[in-house]
Amino acid sequence: MPFNVVRILSDKQIVISAGKKQNATVGTKYNVYEIGEKIIDPETKNSLGTLDYIKATVEVVTTYDNFSIAEYITRSTKTITQGIMSAFSESNKTVTEKTIHVLPVDEEAIKPQNIKNKLIQIGDPIKRV
Repeated sequence: MPFNVVRILSDKQIVISAGKKQNATVGTKYNVYEIGEKIIDPETKNSLGTLDYIKATVEVVTTYDNFSIAEYITRSTKTITQGIMSAFSESNKTVTEKTIHVLPVDEEAIKPQNIKNKLIQIGDPIKRV
């Protein structure tokens, strides 16, 4: 069963059409996306599917029987130490970070996605992550 955005409550919360009866629980993540253009294999000319644009990954914060409230939440961790005895200190903090590295590609071969609308809209499809 396809799910989608059914209401925008604020710039921090949306309502999605997946609830307890659809196995959504607090913490469940969904991608809000735009169905993208078809990708065609240049050799076989067969369709490989669509290059969907992920607008946001949202996390369920409240569930109801047939819908949920979701928010866009990100997390990162790394260890931060302080002081001379920092290895033994209780004031150490753990933080996670994500780094995306540049790929060695032919820049002339780059073909960006054809994105129609980057803004989340009522009716946008969602899929469980």
